[in-house]
Amino acid sequence: MRRGASLAPLLLAALAGCPGEPGACPGEKQATLTFGGAVAAGQTSCAPLIPEGAATGFPATVSFTSDTEAALCLSRLLVEPRPCSRAGDVLSGCASQAEEVTLPGCPCSISLQETLAGTLVRTEQRVTAFTGSLLVTLARSTTAAGVACYSAEDARGTTGSCPPAGGCSARYDVSGAP
Repeated sequence: MRRGASLAPLLLAALAGCPGEPGACPGEKQATLTFGGAVAAGQTSCAPLIPEGAATGFPATVSFTSDTEAALCLSRLLVEPRPCSRAGDVLSGCASQAEEVTLPGCPCSISLQETLAGTLVRTEQRVTAFTGSLLVTLARSTTAAGVACYSAEDARGTTGSCPPAGGCSARYDVSGAP
């Protein structure tokens, strides 16, 4: 991979799981939507790993599991439903479990987490769209031997492929449609 290349597709694919038919989504299905969006201007501290304008897209089902809870079910195998809080059609905290991933050129594990929040839009009681944001958070872990992680920049004085020492995040403006 060339120096400074965006790792956004690799990072987002790490949580996407394997393509295929997912298991059942718990609760009362509201809609199956195709979500898509890009990193908002000025909303990434992860460049060059996730630069402004980096795109994402994924299909998912939204179900209501109670009066105050929902589930976001990605249309992928091996991905558990993501629990959400809800107030009517406003969803928040639809977070993945933190996943450990490895990135080319980074000597340590990276903790990756995604959190979706937004509003289901209805027309005549039917969900017709979603508007919101997807927050991707990266943090350095340790190497397998337990040695503190460092970035390639720390070791070689070049732009590395690890997130900064304090971690970083990128916010995507996302929308969804059936």
